[in-house]
Amino acid sequence: MPVSYDDDNLAKHKVSHDEIDEVLDTDLRIECEMTPSDRGNERVMLVGFTLGGRLLEIGIEFFDDHEHCFHANDATKQYRRKFEQEIRS
Repeated sequence: MPVSYDDDNLAKHKVSHDEIDEVLDTDLRIECEMTPSDRGNERVMLVGFTLGGRLLEIGIEFFDDHEHCFHANDATKQYRRKFEQEIRS
């Protein structure tokens, strides 16, 4: 499915489209539930490593015809902990 990006958010956190695509393409990631968007769309926070070893949290909103990356940043302590716990189990 095509992906769109919030380029203002990505620039703010110095995250590239390629880094997001790397996390989207890997099986070594976790999905954390989020509340639906204001539009009522399902959302998820993905946490995974880029090929360069950067652990990112990536917010994805699901639309009928595409996925939208509305947030991307280095993973917070909370998401790092969740990632470690889920990968170990």
